[in-house]
Amino acid sequence: MFKRTVLLSIALLVLVGASRNAVAYWAHDYEWDPASDFVDVRYHQNRIFMLGKVQHDPRYAMLVAESLGGAFLWSKWIGPMDRGACCLEVVDDGLVVVGHNSAEYDPTYNAVVVTKLDFGGGFMWSRAYEVPDRNNVYARDIVVANKRHVVIAGDLYSYNTSNLDSWVMRLDELGNVMWQYTYYHNDSTQERAMGIDALGDGELFIVSSNWQSPGSSNNFWVMELLPNGDYYSYKDLYPPMRAYLREVKYVTPNRNYALTGYIYHNAHRWDILALMDYPDPYMPPQWSKRFGVYNQALNDIGFDLVQSHNDDLIIAGYSIHPIFGNAYGALLRLRWWDGMKLCERHLGGQDHHDLFTALDRTEDRDFAVVGWNRNFGPSAPQQSAWGMSLDTCGGFPGNWCVDETYDMHSYDIDFKYNKPEVGQGKPDLKDYDFGIEVFDKEPFITYLCP
Repeated sequence: MFKRTVLLSIALLVLVGASRNAVAYWAHDYEWDPASDFVDVRYHQNRIFMLGKVQHDPRYAMLVAESLGGAFLWSKWIGPMDRGACCLEVVDDGLVVVGHNSAEYDPTYNAVVVTKLDFGGGFMWSRAYEVPDRNNVYARDIVVANKRHVVIAGDLYSYNTSNLDSWVMRLDELGNVMWQYTYYHNDSTQERAMGIDALGDGELFIVSSNWQSPGSSNNFWVMELLPNGDYYSYKDLYPPMRAYLREVKYVTPNRNYALTGYIYHNAHRWDILALMDYPDPYMPPQWSKRFGVYNQALNDIGFDLVQSHNDDLIIAGYSIHPIFGNAYGALLRLRWWDGMKLCERHLGGQDHHDLFTALDRTEDRDFAVVGWNRNFGPSAPQQSAWGMSLDTCGGFPGNWCVDETYDMHSYDIDFKYNKPEVGQGKPDLKDYDFGIEVFDKEPFITYLCP
């Protein structure tokens, strides 16, 4: 059994410019028992699609569709995906959901599951992809190519060799494997592809990876791939201290790209990392900065990155409040060509944790942001999914939610760089039809803020 309130959107309508329609800004909690969170969001034709996962037996992915104004359209449970949902993309004829399930050959190992739905949530097909012989394969990000193909980036771990390699796979519109490769420095390095983006409609792909050699700190690896998966360019970036990548995006047609993640500061603190670069292994990054509140014991983490309508960079993540100790969803807007901070927002409440995990830009210059919050209200589950629509500076008109500015400071970071020696392999991948079940289960929807 479930219950659902009458859906209420925030009654805040604003006009931004004479050529722009009135926009309703809204924030909703989506509660399933016992816990849930959102991991990705995509906008398409005045609809916002939010992908998450539920802690269930077995675990299911959940997909929620709302109108741009915040009206609930439908929700689907997709499963079993007993090892969680990963990412979501929009192709020209539907939605592609990527998650994980136990491998068929041995349930102690992991398989990637890809499911395609139409825009109404109707099932189209589902396939699983695994590499036998004691291997785990994980998806971390996804991008569209040629309007119907999807390219998935992640990592493949072999228990026989104890190697972790970056892994990329391209699928056609029916889920057939067009190509899939692993990419690595050498047999002793540990690599993990975290982000992928496409230039144009797939003329090039850019993949960002964390990599580490024995006894060294974590480093970055950015490679560009041709449409057939072969190398086009590659570059190592060496941060001055521990740092981790989360996302990569092409910023200009000239192949400039932006990275985000987080970088160690001191005393177990992390700062948001942002970097603009060009894929030339003999040139330094255009700029690289860290953002944090240096007089407070804060953790500032960047999870996702998009470009605004005027090319600014928008980073979503979270910050730990210096007094209350809880997490606030954080949004940071940067000027793309020099990394100058234009504005920041910290949204949430003082009695629970709020984290942003993903965002996407709408056609109307606004943003849809998703994540999760914990311990919200006396009757809520331990953790619930969180989705909202925000204005161009990452906030609501007025003071409806708790909205604080911590005045993050930015500091330049010096990166070393070079052109590595790299390899490319082709694992013995197995793919097969997967028995996914798709069914309706509406959430209990409440306000996020009092």
